[in-house]
Amino acid sequence: MRASTTPAAAVSRGPRKKPFGYDFVMGMSPSFVVASLLLMLFIFFWQNWELDRLVGAEAQLRVRRVLDGDQFLANTEDGYLVKVRLRAVDAPELEQPFGREASAALSEKLTAAHTDVIAFFYERDHEGRYIADIFTQHGVSAEFHYVQAHMVRRGLAWHFGAFDRRVRLKEMMENATAAKIGLWSDEAPVAPWRFRRQAEKEARVRADSSRKKKDADPRKRGHHNSKSRRG
Repeated sequence: MRASTTPAAAVSRGPRKKPFGYDFVMGMSPSFVVASLLLMLFIFFWQNWELDRLVGAEAQLRVRRVLDGDQFLANTEDGYLVKVRLRAVDAPELEQPFGREASAALSEKLTAAHTDVIAFFYERDHEGRYIADIFTQHGVSAEFHYVQAHMVRRGLAWHFGAFDRRVRLKEMMENATAAKIGLWSDEAPVAPWRFRRQAEKEARVRADSSRKKKDADPRKRGHHNSKSRRG
């Protein structure tokens, strides 16, 4: 067996420093740890139960931030922060033509001074978003304005005709298309769901290409083989 020629001083590293909070964590009793975990689980499930109660309900919202032409963040009257998706319509993505205009139009509609925002929640999707019909009421007026109709009428959103059978929105989109308003001024506007599908496909192709290049790199392959031999 070959003797090591490395001086002992060279491998001596001294006492290891304890991570921050190590003594505090190690000093916890098992019962305290279990109780803390149970409390966190209770809070998590209770909050989700409270949020699920919104489905099928009406609520007044305080809009915090508009994300794009059909999504926004808002607080409920109980203070919960929710992500809301406009029901029955699909606005252009921010990277698409008229995507920024749609986002600005929605923001203007929801955040104008002396505006109340009322939501009728239908469901919660797989992303945790609340699908809702949104109405606004301005000042002392008793009239409610349907936000989805506002977006479709201005040519800043598609009507989801395959999932929503309301004739009013269908006719509004047909009128905007005929008048070439908003996104319909383009000769061949790309529907946002097709745009997203294409973007996801291109992202997968880039990821596959990057992985193949990495696997084909002889330097990395050689490095991997040398590590395997050493192991």
